[in-house]
Parts: sequence; C-alpha cells; structure tokens
Amino acid sequence: MPWRLRNPRSKTPAQRWAVAAVLFGVAVVLRLLLAPPDGGLSFSPFYPLTVLVFALCGRGPGWAVVLASLVAALGMASGSPFQAHNGYLLGGAGLYLLGSALIDAIIERLHQREQRLRTLSDDLRDVLDQQSDLIVRAQADGRLRYANPAFCRFFGVDPKLVAAQPWAPMIWPDDLAATQQALAGLGPDRPELRIEHRVRTPQGMRWVAWHCRGLFDADGRLQELQSEGRDTTERRRLEEALREQRALYEDLYDHAPCGYHGLTADGLFVHVNQTELDWLGYTREELVGVRRITDLLTDDGRRTFAANYPSIVAGQDLVGLELDLVARNGQRRRVSVSATPVFDASGRWTMSRSVLHDISDLHASRRALEQLNAEQAVMLDNELVAAARLRDRRILWCNRAMQRLFGYDEQALLGQSTRLIHLDDASYANIGDTAHAAVADGHTWRGQLQMRHRQGHALWLDMHGADVGDGESLWLMNDITELQARREAAEHAAAHDPLTGLPNRRLLDDALLRACAGAARHGHTVVVGWVDLDGFKAVNDRHGHAAGDALLLALATRLRGALRAHDSVHRVGGDEFVLLLDHLSQPDDALPVVQRALQQLAAPVALDAGPVVKVGASMGLCAYPRDAADAAQLLLNSDAAMYTAKQAGRGGVRWHGAAAAP
Repeated sequence: MPWRLRNPRSKTPAQRWAVAAVLFGVAVVLRLLLAPPDGGLSFSPFYPLTVLVFALCGRGPGWAVVLASLVAALGMASGSPFQAHNGYLLGGAGLYLLGSALIDAIIERLHQREQRLRTLSDDLRDVLDQQSDLIVRAQADGRLRYANPAFCRFFGVDPKLVAAQPWAPMIWPDDLAATQQALAGLGPDRPELRIEHRVRTPQGMRWVAWHCRGLFDADGRLQELQSEGRDTTERRRLEEALREQRALYEDLYDHAPCGYHGLTADGLFVHVNQTELDWLGYTREELVGVRRITDLLTDDGRRTFAANYPSIVAGQDLVGLELDLVARNGQRRRVSVSATPVFDASGRWTMSRSVLHDISDLHASRRALEQLNAEQAVMLDNELVAAARLRDRRILWCNRAMQRLFGYDEQALLGQSTRLIHLDDASYANIGDTAHAAVADGHTWRGQLQMRHRQGHALWLDMHGADVGDGESLWLMNDITELQARREAAEHAAAHDPLTGLPNRRLLDDALLRACAGAARHGHTVVVGWVDLDGFKAVNDRHGHAAGDALLLALATRLRGALRAHDSVHRVGGDEFVLLLDHLSQPDDALPVVQRALQQLAAPVALDAGPVVKVGASMGLCAYPRDAADAAQLLLNSDAAMYTAKQAGRGGVRWHGAAAAP
C-alpha cells in the first residue's frame, strides 16, 4: 500500500486534537529534559513536533501546536512569555514561525500531490477491476501479488486470498514445463513474451493467450512479472474446427476418386489434386505453373484438346470429352473430362476448372465388348450349336444350326411360340414353370429335355438359358439324342444281367430298401425268396456253356411269368436268383407265388440245339418285418434259409428259422 502523509478525514476532530495535545506534551517534556533553560535550544524540540502535527493532524491542530510551542518555548526561556529579555530568543521565535509556515506549505503541497496520486491510483484500480481481460502481477518466485476481478472469477479464486498464491497450479499440467521454459527466456534484453497455453478453471480446461512483461533490477534479476491474458478457448475451438474442415476439404479434393485441375487460357496448370498427380507420376511443383496439359497428352489427345478448349475459354461448359493422359513412365490412362470456366467478381475469365474420371477399365471393357459382340456373332451364327433369342417365349432370332436341328427354315420359326418345338402341352408348361421362371429371376438354367422335330420324332437336347436383358433370353441347344441313347443303354447294362436281361444285385439292393421302407410305412409284409438251381452244373458240363446260357435265359423268362405285377426277380449269381414279393398281408401269402415259380423251374426245357433238359431249385424264404429288421438282414437270412433247404434235400423250400418246409 502507498505511504500517505496524512489523511485528516480518516480521524474525527477530537481524535486529531487529542493526538496533537499528546504530541505537544511529549515535545514539552523532551524540551525540559534535553534542553537547558538558557534558551539556546528553546525551539529545537518543537520543529519535529510541528512536522508531525501538520502531517498527522491537519492545519488547525498544527497551528494551535505552533502557537502553544511558541508560548512554551518563550516561557521556559525567560520565565514570562510577555517579557523578552533576549534578542536571540525573539529571533528564534520569528524563525520558528517562518519555519512552521514553510512546513505547513510543504506538507500541504505533498498532501495535495498524495491526493492526486491516490485518485489516479483508484482510477487505475477501477480500470483494472473493470477489465474483462485477465490481469495479474506475480513475484519472481511465482507467487501472485495482484489479480484483477476478471482473473479471480475466471480461476475461481477468492480476491481476498489471491495474494501470495502460486500461479503454477493454475496451468494445465501438460503445458507447465513448456510455459516455465518460455518464461525462463525473459531478460532485460527481451522483457516481453507472448504465449498461449491451457489452464485449469472451475469450468475445466481452457486456453489463455498471455502478454507477459518482466521487470528487472539493475543486475538483470527478475523482480516482477506482469501479465495480461485473454480467454482464447472459443477461438481455439473455432480454429480447430476450421482446421478440421479445411483438412476435410483438402482431403476430399486431394484424395477424391477423380482428378481435378485448373488451367490458364493457354493450358498451363494452375492447380492439380493429389489423385491426378499420382496418375501422372509428377509432383505438384513439377506441374503447377511449369507444364501445360498438352505436354501430357497423346497426339490424338492434343488435337482433341485444341479443337475443344477454345470453347471453354469462350465461356462454355464441356462434358464427357475423352482423352488419353500419358504418365511420366509412359503409361496411358483413358479419362473423361468435364470442364467449366471460372470468372472473377468482375466477370472476367480467370481459368478453367476440370474434373477427370478414370474410364480406362470402362474403355477397355467397351473395346472388349465390341470384340466380344463380333466374336459372338460369329459363334452364335454357326452350324454346330443351335441358338435362339426369345421374348415371351416367342422366337425373335435363331441361327442356322437351330433351323437344321428342328427341320424348319428361318421364316417358319421367327415370331412363333416355342410350343411349336415341344412334345406336348405338359412339356411346354413344365419348362415354363422351371427353366423360363429361373431365367426371368436372373438365374441361368441348364437341363436336358425332349423336344419335337418337324417330322414328329423326339429329340434329346442339352439346353442352357440365360437372361440377356430387356425381357429377352438366349437359349443354346445341343442335340444329344444319340448320346442319350448310348447313356440309357449303358445305364441299363449296369443294372441288368447281360444274359437274361433281369435286374442285377445293384437294382435288388435299391428295390429292397424301397420295399422295406414302404412296408414299415404302410404295415404290409415283404418276402424274399433266394433261389439256387439244382442240377444246373450237370447240364453245363454235359451240353456246354451255350446250352447252360440258353437254359438260364429260358428259366428267367418262366420266373417273370410266375410273378405278380408288382413282384420282381433278380439274377444275383451264376445259377442263383432272388424273388422280391411285395405288398403281402402276411408271410404265407407268398407261398402260391413261390409254388408257381418252383413248378416253372422244374418243368423240362427244350434247348435250340435239340436236347431236352430238366433241373430243379431249392429256395430259402425270409419275411420282413417278421424275420428281419432291415433289407440287408432280409437277404442274409433268405440266403441262409436256402442253404438249409438244399441240405435237407433238393427241390425244397425253407423259411428262415423254421425247422421244416412249409
């Protein structure tokens, strides 16, 4: 706080007069104790008194003390205040009065100056207190000396307790070291510093920009740090948002999936994005203001550019111009260019702005498609594979191979419904529900089916269909009639005995599985009879293998005739057969069929070579589900029963598990 000479208004009049009286008493005592009565020092003790009273108590008490001091001094010197015996004493009194007047004038002048300084200080303090900026003074050791109300509000500090608090805890911990390092750089030759860092406030982390000034002594030591700060949090947030937005725009510009550039009227690069730079293999410094777009075009591209760019300079837009860019390494890239002119505020043309899309793949695809169309035209219009294009199942186009395949000429097929080449209405409806429905859903379809030739005979075709867009479909057909006949013959041979034509063991296994599944589902009985011929080896040995084959063929025919419509007989070995009797109410219902079969096998057979031969047969029977749990056990049990019958005597029949013939 500044030292004040006096402030009479701070005391009551009684207090000021009391202080003056006390001081006067002290001066009189000192005069009596310290000064001899001869008057040589009569007024000396009263000079300090005069200064103190004028300074502390004001002019009224001051002059009262002067007069009292004058009387006291004269009285102590002469014994009577009205009797001046010494000219020296009177001179001292006059000098004292003159000095008192001078002291009064000086102190009053100082008091007025102090008042002006106090007023100025108060005004300055009011200015500081009303500032929205943060104003703070700190000692060299980091303790606060003064902080304005804005500072106290910002940091949540009690103004009464702000003095002597350290400023370091107010700084964001991560920024403290850098801040201290920056402040350490202050010196007499560099007393000012601008710094921005984060601080801790009741509202959380904030940014503050400071203007700091250091005050140094004659030896260059820091005495005080005066700082003015401003909350820059919102500015920082706006700057950060602006940086992010700018970075986003730059990223969108530089890394867009297309090229961007601007050109002068003579084609010089003004700007170019990173995508186009990557295409070309150049840096921005190598193109902007250095090269023209024509330096990076083929000869055809330069001619195309020269023919079209003047229209852009004239203020027109350009859309979809195709050019080939040539990169540094010589690689060509097909681009589609769209360009617009750019004008300044006065409407003057400044540059062109172009967007380039890489259509290299599209261009290559178009070229490939053109070539493919040409190749497909050659392939489709051939004599080998029939082809037709349909809409709503009517023929729009067909090739020569299809005309030859079905026996129609082109005029007889075009516009006709495909019902013309189907076997019947059912076949036409079925292919519509399957093949055409799949193609209409965007799938491809392939299958084998029979269709009809113009002359009426059936054709087996391998057909493939696919949607080709716009409601049309393309169908390819290959004649597999001969191949199908060979396949059916091969499949029949694989499942039938080549000598007798009877189904073999492969078909027997499948038939047994189906029969047992049906019996389990519907509750009926299946009986298997395993047949082994008696005396066949003797015929084969005596008359030869040809006679044996003729006998087997004749007996197979007889067995077929002995069975019911839903029964079957299978040859499973040289002279072994298996009867499969299905849809029986009970096992014994099989016995009439079994007896007929045995009678047919026992009847004499006249061979083509002339001799008549006779054989018999032994048979083992097994019923499902009575005697077996599944198809495999049914076969095993019937085979075992056959061997039991054979051991008991030829020509017999034995049920599985039975002790005697039925």
